Amino acid sequence: MAFQLAARASASVVKAAPIAAPATAADGMKLAASRCAWVITRHQSQSHVASIAKPNAKSKQRRRPPRLLELAAKHTRGLGVADKSKRRFWTSAEDQLLRREYSDRPIEELLGMLPGRSRSAILARAQQLSVRKNPDLIRVLGSFYTQHPNAVAHRFQKGQIPHNKGLRRPGWFRGRMRETQFVKGITPPNTVPVGTLVRISGGNSDGYYKRKMADSPGPGLSRFGWKLEHVRIWEEKHGPLPRGHIVVFKDRDRSHLTLKNLECITLAENMRRNTIHARRAPAQKRAIYALIALKRKISKLEGKWQTTLRKSEKSYSTR
Repeated sequence: MAFQLAARASASVVKAAPIAAPATAADGMKLAASRCAWVITRHQSQSHVASIAKPNAKSKQRRRPPRLLELAAKHTRGLGVADKSKRRFWTSAEDQLLRREYSDRPIEELLGMLPGRSRSAILARAQQLSVRKNPDLIRVLGSFYTQHPNAVAHRFQKGQIPHNKGLRRPGWFRGRMRETQFVKGITPPNTVPVGTLVRISGGNSDGYYKRKMADSPGPGLSRFGWKLEHVRIWEEKHGPLPRGHIVVFKDRDRSHLTLKNLECITLAENMRRNTIHARRAPAQKRAIYALIALKRKISKLEGKWQTTLRKSEKSYSTR
C-alpha cells in the first residue's frame, strides 16, 4: 500500500518515468517513506491557496486530492520519517486556548503556554480569530510600562533644558541655506504674465483651455488666478455663472472656443445627457447590461471559490 501511494503521489505531481519495482520489501518501504515526505513538503510549501487549487499554466499541475495527502501523512508518521516543512499549522487545541486566554493574559504568559510560537505568530493568529485584549488589562499594562525604570530614565524631566536650545533662532542659516532658499517677494522662474492661454493636459480637464486672469486668487478663479477659457467667454456675454450650472460645448469639441458653441446647463441635465440611455442605441444598451451581469456573476463565483478554498485549507491544517 505504501509503495502504491508513493507512485500515485509522484505521478500526480510531476511527469517522471515509471517507478521501478523495489527489489525487497525494505527497499519498498524506504522508497515509500521518502516519496510521502516529499508530497507533504511539496504541498505545505505552496505560498498561495490559488496555486494549490487551480492548474498552473506552465507546469500543468493540479490540486492533489486531500485524501491522498492524508494517506501520505499517515504513512510518513508510521514509518518514522521527519517532516521537512518549516511551516507549522495551528491546531484546534491551540486555537481554543488562544480564544480562552488571550483577552486576560499578557503576551509573556501566552508565550509560555504556547511553546514554539513566537510573539508575532500569536498576535497574527489572534487577529485571524478576531480576539481582543481586555480593556482593563490594557490599562494595567500601560501604567506598568510607563513607570518602567527605563521609561522613567529616558523621559524629559520638569525644568530640563533641551539640548538644542538656542541653536535655531531667527536669522540663523546652516550651510548654503541663505543662498538657495526663497525670500519674500521673489518671483518663481515659471511664472507667466496675466492673459496667458494654456491647454490643459491630463486628468478630467484634459483638452480644456485656461487663461491667467490675475497673479493672486479671487472670486471665480483658482488659487493661482486661472479661469477656464470657455467659462470666461460665456460669462463675458451672460454674466456670472449661476450656482449648480456648467458651461458645455454643443459639438463636444473642447478646442472650439466660440460663443455660439457654448451653452449653460444644470448639473442634472449634464448627467442625463451623459447617461447610457442618451448615448447608446437600444441594442448596445442590452449588450452592455448583459456584459455587466456576466462580470458580476463571475466575480461572485470567484469569491465563493476563494472562500471554499480557505475553509478547506483551514480544515486540513487543524487535522
